[in-house]
Amino acid sequence: MEKRPTTPFAKRARDAFRRALYPLNFLLSLMLVAQALAFYALRKREFPLPDFANAAVARAALAAGFDLRYSGASVSVDGRVRIYGVTLRAEGTPSPFFSAERIDASFWPIRLLNGDASPRDIRVYGGALGDTVRGVADAPAVSHIYLSASKTGRWWRVESAYFKIASLTAAVSADVSDNFSAEEFLRRNGVDMPSGGAGAGSGGGIADRINSAVAAAEKYSKYLEIFSSPVCSADLFLSGAESSKGRLIFYSESAAFPAKPGEARFENLRLSLRYDGGKISDGLSVGIRAEKFSCGALPQCGNISASANLLAGGGSFALSNVYVSAGNIEYEGFRLDNVSMRKDYFDEESAGDGWEAFAAFDDYRFGANFSLDESMRLAAEFSGSLDPKIFTEHKSLAGIRELQDFEFKRGLSLKGSAKCDFSGSKFSADADFEASDCSVMGIPVRRAAGRVEFDSSSGVIDASKLEVQSVEGWKASGRFVQNLKDMRYKIYVDGSIRPMAIAHFMAPWWSRVFKSFEWAKEGSFPRADFFVEGKWGSPEFIWCYGRAQGGDAVYNGSKFDEFSLNVWVNPSRISLYDIRLRAQNRNAHGNVQWLYGKDGLTTFDRQTLFLVSGLSSEELVSLGGGDVRDVFEVVKFAEPPQLTVGGLMRNPHNNPGALPDVFNVSGFAPGDTHIETAVLKNLRFSARSDKATTRVDDASFDFCGGHADGGITIKKENGKTLFEASAIAEKMNQAEFTEFLISLDPSKESGESEPSDGAGGTASTGAGSSASGFLDGGESGVVDLSLELSGDIGDIAHSKGSGFVSLRNPNLMRLNLLGALSRAFSALRLPFGTFDITYANSRIEIEDGSVDFPKLEMGGNVMRIRGAASYDFVNDDVDAAMLLYPFEGMKSALISGISTLVNPISSVIQVTVDGKISDPSVGMQVRPLNFIQSESKILENIRDSL
Repeated sequence: MEKRPTTPFAKRARDAFRRALYPLNFLLSLMLVAQALAFYALRKREFPLPDFANAAVARAALAAGFDLRYSGASVSVDGRVRIYGVTLRAEGTPSPFFSAERIDASFWPIRLLNGDASPRDIRVYGGALGDTVRGVADAPAVSHIYLSASKTGRWWRVESAYFKIASLTAAVSADVSDNFSAEEFLRRNGVDMPSGGAGAGSGGGIADRINSAVAAAEKYSKYLEIFSSPVCSADLFLSGAESSKGRLIFYSESAAFPAKPGEARFENLRLSLRYDGGKISDGLSVGIRAEKFSCGALPQCGNISASANLLAGGGSFALSNVYVSAGNIEYEGFRLDNVSMRKDYFDEESAGDGWEAFAAFDDYRFGANFSLDESMRLAAEFSGSLDPKIFTEHKSLAGIRELQDFEFKRGLSLKGSAKCDFSGSKFSADADFEASDCSVMGIPVRRAAGRVEFDSSSGVIDASKLEVQSVEGWKASGRFVQNLKDMRYKIYVDGSIRPMAIAHFMAPWWSRVFKSFEWAKEGSFPRADFFVEGKWGSPEFIWCYGRAQGGDAVYNGSKFDEFSLNVWVNPSRISLYDIRLRAQNRNAHGNVQWLYGKDGLTTFDRQTLFLVSGLSSEELVSLGGGDVRDVFEVVKFAEPPQLTVGGLMRNPHNNPGALPDVFNVSGFAPGDTHIETAVLKNLRFSARSDKATTRVDDASFDFCGGHADGGITIKKENGKTLFEASAIAEKMNQAEFTEFLISLDPSKESGESEPSDGAGGTASTGAGSSASGFLDGGESGVVDLSLELSGDIGDIAHSKGSGFVSLRNPNLMRLNLLGALSRAFSALRLPFGTFDITYANSRIEIEDGSVDFPKLEMGGNVMRIRGAASYDFVNDDVDAAMLLYPFEGMKSALISGISTLVNPISSVIQVTVDGKISDPSVGMQVRPLNFIQSESKILENIRDSL
C-alpha cells in the first residue's frame, strides 16, 4: 500500500474526525444499552426494584410517619411497581396495622422522571387492617381486602373494592375527588369523629385515628352476629360536602335481634341507604325490606318495608319521615292483609312515641296513633271499621258455637283506645262502636251501637250502653259482659223485644213458654227487662232474672189483652212466677217452675205448677195444650170457671223411683157444667190426683133440680180403672133424675129394643116408649138419695154399692110399675079413700149388674107396701115380692082396728112383680104360712127368694 504523506492539515482533519466519533460512539453505545434493556424488558416484563428505589420508598413512608416493609418488589418498564408481603406500622407503635399479600401501583414514567410519584392506579390483594397495638396479624378488624382504583386528573375511580368485617362481605365502587375530606364532610354535617382513648397506643395522631376507626369497626361488627351471611354493596360519589352522593345496600338471608318478648327474626333482610347531596340531615334516606318477621309473642308478618331520612349531628343520629309497612300479619289466628306506620321524627329518646298506623284487611280499613316504650308497652288511639271475626275466630274462642251467630257484613265501626304490654302479654282496649245490617246472636239487626271495653288481665269484654234496633222493628238496650278466661257471660236486656227472637240462646224453657205467642198489632212487642248469666258451651249452668210484659197477644188462637211474668233461673231451677193474664174481664195468675239436679239445667227432675184462673175453657186449652183439651172435651163449662190448680209433675225419663205426678184442683163453675150426660149447676169441688189415683172431695153442685154433695176416688190398677164414690142428693126432680139414669144406658141412647117374646107377646116399642112409661108423672116427684158405689169404670154395670133412696110424688101411680098396684086396689072402691102410692123408699144394694131394694116400702094416705125388689139393669128386668097393708096409712081408731084385723090376713097374699120395668107383670101369690110368721120373717123370706 502506498503511504500517503502527512500534512498538518491532514493531521488536524484526522484529529477532528476522531473527536467527532466520540459522541457518536457514546450514542451508539447508549442505543445499544437501551436496546439491550428493551430486549430484557420485553423478555422479563419486570425486574427487581433497585436498592436505591427501595430505600427511597422506605424514606418516603417514614417521612409520612409509617414503617413500610415488604418481602419483595419489582418494577416493569411500563411504570408498574409490585410489592409483595407488605406490612405497614405507624411510627412509635408496636405492631403493624396493615398487611397485604401484594400491592400493584403504576406510575406515569415521564411524570416519574420529572419527580411526580403520584400513582396512576393501584391494586391491593389480600389486604387486612387492624389496630396498632395488637397488630393486624393477631386481631384483624378488616380482612380479605381487594382494591382496584385509578386516577384521572383530580378524580380517583374505585372500580371495585371488596373486604370483610367479621361475617360481613362488602363491595364498594366510588368516584372520589382529590379535595374530598371525610373529616370535613362529617364536620360540616355536624358529625364529630371519635378520638382515640388511652389504650390506642403512642403512635401520635395517625395511630389514634387508626385505632379509633378500628375500635369503631370492632364495636359495630359485634352487631353483625345477628345477621346470617350479610352482604353490603356501595356506590359512592365523593366530592364537596354539598355535592357528594351515594347508595348503600345491605342484605342478609336472616337476622335475629335480641328482644324482651323473644328473638326478633327477619328473613331475607335488605337495608338501603341513599345520599343525594347537601347536608346529611336533608339528603340521607334509609330503606329496609324483609320477606318475613317473627318475634316470640309478637305477630308474624311478611313483605316488610321501611324508609326514613337519616339525621346526624353532635355525634348522634335520628330519623325523619319514618314509614314502615308489613303484610300478611298473623297473631294467634288474627290476620291482617297490610299494616303501615309512619312517624315524623325518630331518635333514641322518642323511638316509640308519636306513631301513626293504618291497617287493611279484606274490605276494611283501620287507623291509629300509638306509642311503644322501651318495655314494649303500647298505647294507642284508633278508629275505623273491621269484621269482629278476626277476633271471634281466635283459637281461644273456637269452641264457642254461639259466636258463629254474629255476622257483620258491613263491618263494625270503632273509635277508641288500646294498651298492650307485649312483654307481659297484657292487652286492654275501649271503644265506641256502631254497626248496621248485621246479625247479633242470630237476630237480624238494622242498627247496633254501644261501647266495648276489654282487659286481658281479667279476660273480660264489657259491652255497655248497647242500643239495638232489629229488622222486625223492636228496640232494646242493654249490656253484655264476656269473660274469655272461664267463658262466662252476663247479658242485660231492657226494651221491647220479640221473645222468640232470642230463644236460640236461651234455655229450652223459653221456647216452651213463648213459641206460640203472636202479636195482634204490627210492631207491638212485649217489653222485657232481663239479666242472664251463664257459660258458653255449658247451657246447663245459667242464671236469669227478669220480667216481661205486653198486650194484644194471641197465644195458640186465644187473644190476651195483657200478660206479664217474672223469671228466675239458676242451675237448679227455672221459675216463672207472678204470671198474670187478662182476657177482657177474665184474669189468671200463677207460678210455674222446673226443678233440676246437681248436673244443672240438663234434664229436669220435676215441674211444679200453681194457677188461679178465671179464664174460659178455650183460653185454658190454649195455655195448657193437649192435656187440658182432653179434660175439657169431657167437662164443658157454660161459663168461665174459677179454678185453683197445683201440680207436681215428674220427668218420666229422669224418675228411677217411678214416683207419681200429683195434682190438686179446686174450683167453682157458675152456671151449667156438662160432664158427659150430666148437667151440674154451680159446681164446687176440690180434687187431688197422682194420675194413678184421682180423688174428688167436697164436690157440691145443683143437680136435677136438687142439690148434691159427694166425692169419688178413681184408681188405675192392673190395667183397670177402679172407683169408689159416695154422694148425698136432696130434692132432685124425679123426672130429671130418671132421664139422667136412662141417659147412662148406651142402648137407650141408640134406640135399641128388646125382641118379641113370642107369637102372642109384644115387646116394648123401644127407648121412647120405655122412657115415657118410666117417666110418667115424674115432674112432680122429689128424690133424695145417698149412695156409696165402687167398681171398675170399664165394667160399671157390675159395680158394687149401697145406699138409701127416697121418692115422694103425688103422681107416683103414673109409673107403670107402681100405678098397676095402685089401680088394682083402687078398683075395690073401698070407702076409705084412694089407694094411690105417693112415696117410696128403700135401702139399696148394687152388685153384679143389679140393684136390690131389700127394705122397700111404698104407700100413700091409705095403703102401705113392704117388701123387696131387685132390678137387673143389664137385662132391664125387675123382680119384686111385696106385702100389702091396705089400711095401715089410716090413723082413725076404727080403721086402726080394721087394719089390725086385716093386715095379718093380707100378709098371706104376696104381690109379685116381674118383667121389664117399663111393662111389668103383676101377680098374686097365697102364702098361708105368712099368717103365723112375723113381718120381719116374711120380709126375710122375700129377700131370700129374689
